[in-house]
Amino acid sequence: MCLLLAMTTGKELSQSVKLKKDGTPDRRGQNPNSLKNLNPFPPGTNGYNPGTMSLRERIQHRLQLPVGDKPAPLTQADELAQSMIDGAILREPTPLTHVCDRVDGKVTIPISGADGKPLEIIVRWEGHSNAASGTPPATPL
Repeated sequence: MCLLLAMTTGKELSQSVKLKKDGTPDRRGQNPNSLKNLNPFPPGTNGYNPGTMSLRERIQHRLQLPVGDKPAPLTQADELAQSMIDGAILREPTPLTHVCDRVDGKVTIPISGADGKPLEIIVRWEGHSNAASGTPPATPL
């Protein structure tokens, strides 16, 4: 249980200090050096550096290099991109799938009939008294 102690100087209330269980003031987070390190992001930004390349861009960039030309990785992301490419070249299924998905996008499965038109689904209720009218049987709620 935390208690707050109001420290006063004369008649004015200066600040409230959190107390530890033993009754002594808890001064965690009050060090001026710690408070100097608190630099919030400016309004409208979240800390993401838009100048950095995404993993997709790194993979595409490295795929454009000549065979055998492997520049030294500068970051962990460069190392990851190169290891995914190396695994894809060795025909390992998982890295090959990831590289293809990142470069070309995931393959979509078309939902269409043989003539290219959208599929039409017809549902019939056979063996029910409402089958002739085309209405589904009533179900209790």
